[in-house]
Amino acid sequence: MKVKKIVKIKKDVVARAFVFFLMAASSQTFAAPAATVPNGVGLFYYPAAEPNKADDFASLLNAGKASAIFRMEDMHEFHQFYAKDPAVKNGVAAGGGFLYQTGALSGFNAAVGIHAQHIIKPLSRSEDELPFDFGGPHQTSVTQAYLQYHGHGMRIRTGRQLINTPFAAAGQYTLMPRAYYGATATLHPLAWSDSSHPEQLAVFAGRITQYESRFNDEFIDGNKYFRDRHLKGFTTVGINYKSPRLYAGQALEGRLWFYKFYDTANLYFSDGQTVMENIGERIHPLIGYQVATENESGDALLGDVNAQFYGLKLGVAYPTGSIALVGTYAPVHKGTYQNGGLALPYARLQDNGGVFTATFSDGNMDIGAGYGYGIKISQTFLNRQMGVYLNYIRLLARYGYGFNRHYSTGTTADGIYGFPQGTTPVRDQHQQSVGFGFTLHMGYFAKSLKNLVLQDMFNFQTYEKAQRHWTQNIFSVIYKFN
Repeated sequence: MKVKKIVKIKKDVVARAFVFFLMAASSQTFAAPAATVPNGVGLFYYPAAEPNKADDFASLLNAGKASAIFRMEDMHEFHQFYAKDPAVKNGVAAGGGFLYQTGALSGFNAAVGIHAQHIIKPLSRSEDELPFDFGGPHQTSVTQAYLQYHGHGMRIRTGRQLINTPFAAAGQYTLMPRAYYGATATLHPLAWSDSSHPEQLAVFAGRITQYESRFNDEFIDGNKYFRDRHLKGFTTVGINYKSPRLYAGQALEGRLWFYKFYDTANLYFSDGQTVMENIGERIHPLIGYQVATENESGDALLGDVNAQFYGLKLGVAYPTGSIALVGTYAPVHKGTYQNGGLALPYARLQDNGGVFTATFSDGNMDIGAGYGYGIKISQTFLNRQMGVYLNYIRLLARYGYGFNRHYSTGTTADGIYGFPQGTTPVRDQHQQSVGFGFTLHMGYFAKSLKNLVLQDMFNFQTYEKAQRHWTQNIFSVIYKFN
């Protein structure tokens, strides 16, 4: 009876999210004038551009195109985390990616991509510490090798590829991306009509059988919890909607996603954001929501999974930025995976910044069920060629990881209720974080620098009760070759 009640509650949550999404998507929508900070993911892990057309087989290579990206990263850490004495560390790494795709014949083409990194100055961490920052030692990998059909409002790929979905993505903070092997399809249904903005509605579907983490140079059948197991991977289906810009009035964007992580969990997720009519001179109210629910699937390798989280964003948007209050809540379910924790076999919440209270280092569900709140400010300058963000986030986990960042990755789940072996969950674990960063497109100063980007990300994090802190800064120089 209890199981049926839980299932019914989960279905109601998903149904309400779906209804909210459809109601918003069907309403009259216009673009917002609000600016957003340029997204680092697009800089580091470029999407493949539409291929050139080839006239015949002989011209496939001649019609091909190549693109590349170079990135050098300087990282500083100051923390009192793994030991009582403060540690000061600095590391430098360089890397990048190269992608070549042939011309397209009747819409079909092929592509191959390589990513590489070289550690110039290691952080000198001990061997038992997590290689989170640069992703390990010198590394080279064929991250993309796929066949593709592109045309008639659709793009279908099979093979090695990079994807960018809410809870399975390339990543953001390391030089090497996560890569995936399988088949994916992206559809733009509005392209089949007379719509002048076919890109505003996208449907994505993917069947992934293998993946390569940021810290290894091989594709495996397992995931971050069970690296040595032969698993079936995952299936995902998602809908993205984003209203066109260049209009006055209301704007809307929303996402609805489903993941089936085989023998682990089923995850349902939806979020949306709307910018409404002006309340003053060029000031627009902003409201957003998030909701997710997850339960075990198949052989339930992590045991019982019962997790939900809810998010709310309230603020204002204006022509050069936005200010918003954010909050998330995740109820505790004792006796399930991490007492209500979200199982994410292929990602961490902060990798794509999608969750409202995600920070540089952790997100609410990265440290356990509980709640989080804070304020997020984004601002653009120099004719939108410089984006700056400032965040303050406070998190509480009802059953935390003992204030040890090594545990917060959730890469092992061999202890009681999915906590790492030997870890004693800490009741009411508090932490607070201050984050600051900027992205500067140097093309603003000179046309010859149009492909050069500078980026910096800073985060200071404290852990109450444990009297520990974590400070990290990553400065990146990025150059795109077209």
